[in-house]
Amino acid sequence: MSISPIGYANKDYASLLAALKDLAKQQTPEWTDLSPNDLGVTLLELFCAMGDSLFYNMDRIAAESFLDTAVERRSVLNHLRLIGYEMRAPLAASADLTLLFQSDATGVVTIPPMALFKTTAATTGTAISFQYLSATPIAINRGALPMALVDASGVVQLLASDTAPPPTMPTGSTLYRAYRSLPVTQVDANVTKEIVASSDGSAGQRYALRQSPVIDDTLVVSVDEGAGPTTWRRLDSLMHAGPADACYQVRRDENGTSWLEFGGVPYGRAPQRGFNNILATYSVGGGTKGNVSALSISKPVTPIDKLKLVANETAASGGAEAEDIRLAASRGPQQFRAGGRAVTASDYETLALAFGVAKAQARAKNWNRVELTIAPSGGGSPSATLVQDLQAFLGPKAMLGTIIEIIKAHYTPVYIDATVSYLPQYDPALVRPRVMQVVDALLAFDALDFNQTLYISKVYEVIQEVGGVAGVVITTFVKGPNPAPGSLPKNGQLTFGVDMPGEIPQWLGFDGVNSTLGIA
Repeated sequence: MSISPIGYANKDYASLLAALKDLAKQQTPEWTDLSPNDLGVTLLELFCAMGDSLFYNMDRIAAESFLDTAVERRSVLNHLRLIGYEMRAPLAASADLTLLFQSDATGVVTIPPMALFKTTAATTGTAISFQYLSATPIAINRGALPMALVDASGVVQLLASDTAPPPTMPTGSTLYRAYRSLPVTQVDANVTKEIVASSDGSAGQRYALRQSPVIDDTLVVSVDEGAGPTTWRRLDSLMHAGPADACYQVRRDENGTSWLEFGGVPYGRAPQRGFNNILATYSVGGGTKGNVSALSISKPVTPIDKLKLVANETAASGGAEAEDIRLAASRGPQQFRAGGRAVTASDYETLALAFGVAKAQARAKNWNRVELTIAPSGGGSPSATLVQDLQAFLGPKAMLGTIIEIIKAHYTPVYIDATVSYLPQYDPALVRPRVMQVVDALLAFDALDFNQTLYISKVYEVIQEVGGVAGVVITTFVKGPNPAPGSLPKNGQLTFGVDMPGEIPQWLGFDGVNSTLGIA
């Protein structure tokens, strides 16, 4: 009696059960009752359930062994670490604050390190903290500051040095002395001299910090080896350390926990044995919650003489969640091929994205000047702090003599007027928000990029797919800044970046004024 060939693709419960029943018919013809209430079939089902689980886990193990098929953060992190790529931790947003002092304030005032400012619960739901993180205090001569008018909505208007304040203040306006721009960073908490561990003197010691996500630039690690605490240096990799170097590296696991890793000869030296002798001071913060809108940061918490008000005249930017595993899987090999150097335009773009900006476009203006256009996470303009940090990150990687010019993206608004007809059995009040939602998703900041082409057909497509929509007519599809209502492109598409490099489409939604969504 011939036996049916083994079906190697039978890995799930249903196919395993079918294969075992076929085998039972061949091997035991007298077994005729293969219904679910048969005890033998029950046993087969138990074996198939076990086989289904076993094969699933075997396939998962195989899939996690390769970067292209891995789906667990831990697997992707370890694969990328083999080629020297560290997945980016959450980034803290930064903003440039304008400090508004009493108009008659004179003399010098000092802004201390760790000066604290907050948003109000009314503007952001819960108060979000921002701090001046530099270790260098700022001395401000208030008598030399320009005068500024602040209206009732918080908008700051600097007066020219040769312009006298108006004799009568406009209604709702107040006169201040204004200082621009204090760099601040979103911070959740500050940790001072956390006892990390007691060193045992061995090579390769590894200890976790208690809080996360750590803002790397604020991390200070000290080790007491008998002569008092001394600060150790943080390196990107201990492979760059000499045998006598007092240094460490930071590695993050799949849960975002930061681990301090110390070396051993020849890659750095190990901390000497001691009791509670490894200490860490750092700040914690990060995520998109810090990308607050303009004029949201208004409350000074640290007492500063005659400081009445603060304002972020532009939105905070740069806050981002931990790097997505799919993006990391694509960027890691690109950065590995670049070898940590910035030579080609794609090298600059890859490194900028790995640093944490949302979008980047590089082009060579001449033989030694690179123009890098960036858009921070959440859109908007990059803060001065973000630009400086990116410059410091790219500078050592660029070719000697290269001048890197970082500029902000140019956002060009897109305007759409559409009229939607609905099926009679649907309530337009319920369908209309769904139409707005799908158009917002199509034209969201994360879905757009530099030099993109937008097609009117895609707008038709996403609206038509909404349940309850019978038809749609788009009468305006145009890009700003001065749209002409009723305009439609001849070829049905809007092209960006042709006349203006670094141009990104910006959708402001159906606001009822510039873009409208009507009902037929």
